[in-house]
Amino acid sequence: MPDIHSSGIVANSQDSTCDVDVAIVGGGFGGTSTAILLARQGMRVALVDIHAVYPPDFRAEKIAGDQIELLRKNNLLETVVGKATPVGSILNTRSGRIVDEREVEEYGIFYDAMIGSLRAALPESVKFMVGRVSELETGSERQRVILSDGRQINARLIVLATGLGDGMRRKLGIERRVVREAHSLAFGFTIQAAKDEPFGFSGVSAYGEKPGNKVDYLSVFPIGNIMRANLFAYRDIRDAWVAELRNNPREAIYSVLPGAQRFLGNFEVISKIDQRVNTLMVSENYLRDGVVLIGDAFRTSCPAVGTGLSRLLTDIDRLCNVYMPEWFATGEVHAAKIAEYYADEEKRACDERAAHAAEYRRSSTIGESLRWEVHRRQHYLRRQMRNWVRQLAPRSRAA
Repeated sequence: MPDIHSSGIVANSQDSTCDVDVAIVGGGFGGTSTAILLARQGMRVALVDIHAVYPPDFRAEKIAGDQIELLRKNNLLETVVGKATPVGSILNTRSGRIVDEREVEEYGIFYDAMIGSLRAALPESVKFMVGRVSELETGSERQRVILSDGRQINARLIVLATGLGDGMRRKLGIERRVVREAHSLAFGFTIQAAKDEPFGFSGVSAYGEKPGNKVDYLSVFPIGNIMRANLFAYRDIRDAWVAELRNNPREAIYSVLPGAQRFLGNFEVISKIDQRVNTLMVSENYLRDGVVLIGDAFRTSCPAVGTGLSRLLTDIDRLCNVYMPEWFATGEVHAAKIAEYYADEEKRACDERAAHAAEYRRSSTIGESLRWEVHRRQHYLRRQMRNWVRQLAPRSRAA
């Protein structure tokens, strides 16, 4: 089969052996974006993935905040959001009341569609290889990626962009430390408004109403001509409520978010409910000659706080624009050089913000102490007051 390039033709490099500067293992968002940025710099790149066409996968379904700025900085925004749906405003609600309404630049798009757009933009110079990696051989000078069908890639550096997959890390002896097992649950499904009650918003978020319900928030936003819902909770996957969500989704949602009915009405779920258990993990013993980890391959995030894609894009930005050009200009890519990337201040700060946000969000959602109750009341009151000020400002200027 052929490579996927800007022409949109799907093909697979059949060379038995190829020599490149960088071999990227994992052709999802991180691996494909990295391949594009490095190829633009004139580096020889091989990208390996088991899928010729990336399949549907319940992962990031909305692009927002600093992710947009990082994509724009690296000239990837138009590529990624070309087939996405703009979300112009978000109505934030809690307990049936409006907390605030914000004008935003956000985009709704399925993860596999994002990968398809990125792969279609791969420069012709990138060798896209469909196959399963069976072995990795690393050293201070050259690295080797061996596929199960015998094809080999010789490279100066291997980038592991394997996400949550553990196989390649284990082959290298890189371990995972669990920070919090089953930290959160994420659900994704498509909804349809009742015939006589069309949705009256571009996007809406309904935040958890009681800590005992253990629900962070429900986010509803458009993707194409459908409305997609993402729900985040801090519950056990074996919880009876999770089973109820699968069997009677609207009733289950309104049992924990009754105020959301004011905005969603008698909606219907018209797709299967995707679910994901999110465990927070961090890699250890990862500093090796000739190998670098990015995104979830290095450290996982909680999707409820939306930092996973931000972390991945920060890793890619620092690695491709700062460190790789320096490393390749000065000889072998050994562990001492790679340590500079892991110690990068921007990367570390982004990782630490994500870790803090994950724990803070969980505690602020389900914490039942007086301290957390006061914190929640103050938080939403401040947001409401800022919203009132924003609404009054145009009137004051007009007067």
